[in-house]
Amino acid sequence: MELSFYKLSPSGNSTVLVLNPPAATPKSRAARSMMSAFHLQAEQVGFVSSGGDGIPALEMMGGEFCLNATCCLAFLAALRNLKSKQPADLRKELFLTLRSSGIEGTVKARVRPQSSAVPADWPVQSGLEYANSLDCSVRFQLNGYSLATFDEGMMLARLPGISHILLDSAYFACPEDNEKEMLRAAKKFIRQAGLENEAACGVIWHSGRGGQPGTIAERRIVPVVYVRDTASYVRENACGSGSLALALALREHGIKAKAFSLEQPSGFRLYAEFSGEGDEVWVGGPVTLLAEGSVYI
Repeated sequence: MELSFYKLSPSGNSTVLVLNPPAATPKSRAARSMMSAFHLQAEQVGFVSSGGDGIPALEMMGGEFCLNATCCLAFLAALRNLKSKQPADLRKELFLTLRSSGIEGTVKARVRPQSSAVPADWPVQSGLEYANSLDCSVRFQLNGYSLATFDEGMMLARLPGISHILLDSAYFACPEDNEKEMLRAAKKFIRQAGLENEAACGVIWHSGRGGQPGTIAERRIVPVVYVRDTASYVRENACGSGSLALALALREHGIKAKAFSLEQPSGFRLYAEFSGEGDEVWVGGPVTLLAEGSVYI
């Protein structure tokens, strides 16, 4: 079976988007093949389509919501203009309407050149010298999530389409140098929280302090993401929804920064910018096109 694909890197979170989803083969099985180190070696796979209204739509491999993959869809919708088939003018800010699994209704996305995306007072962003790179972000309304505290230093954030266990590394040390131990620990936390049957969930270790009102708060995360349908636990190089979950949790617990700069294991930074009214947040970062072509399953 031949499939058309793009491979992109949203802040280092290698993502494959398939443009002609398989009809005969389950998407989860096709995704497992493409994620393999002996295949396209991606951290996640999504499938792109459009309904009668022509709005680009993304279905993730487990039916979950993936913020980084949605940013990738925004990149393709702008660069390849999946609706009108004519490239957009990428010298200016562009707003798009998309659909994503795990989210009811539509999603608003923003695409802009890297040169206009990073204010002067932000921490230095690495990797922006890459070609075919754009800043892509997704808008999230602040009435669509819930938070619960399990223990000191441990919270559960439920977002549409995915949940995240947030672990303060000051209380729960992250075995970052031992991947097997890290995956084992993530499985334990997911099992203890009773999330094994969720479509997808993550364990996000985070570190960093500070964040005064009106400032940019800096944090670092280390994510592991579980997807039920592919039975995969992946130590990701970046996690958009995990970054969003942490920014929402910190803000609700008194860190009233105007924005969060969230360093990923890749070294890239995702941002979470809250509106002045405090009713929405834009989350995203650099997306780079790595490859396109045909893949055989």
